[in-house]
Amino acid sequence: MLLITSTILALLSGFTQSLPTLDTPTTLARAGISIDGSCGGSNGFTCTGSTFGTCCSSSGFCGSTVAYCAQGCKSAFGTCLTGSVPSLTGECGATNGNYTCAGGPLDGQCCSTSGFWFVENCSYLLLH
Repeated sequence: MLLITSTILALLSGFTQSLPTLDTPTTLARAGISIDGSCGGSNGFTCTGSTFGTCCSSSGFCGSTVAYCAQGCKSAFGTCLTGSVPSLTGECGATNGNYTCAGGPLDGQCCSTSGFWFVENCSYLLLH
């Protein structure tokens, strides 16, 4: 019996298998990935790789909607929309970061020449 056990152990010792790394909260936190939905700020967590979404909002939380990925999104801690970025505050146009009213909470509204959303007559803005 001892000889069989020794032989089996000798055979098994020649095999090495790498087990997959489990994404536990501890391993995620060590990698700097958010474990509670917060990002940036004092904890410095990133949203990339988290289960909460890949964008880090201006208020420091991970998500995947326009509210997280548009105006104020923290690109150092996740991915953000680029190009035509929707305004979340009403600021828009060349004088205010080139934010647009399209695609966000102000979708369908116009951006005035003064750089703020304008809900009334859009055709008036185009003519003046």
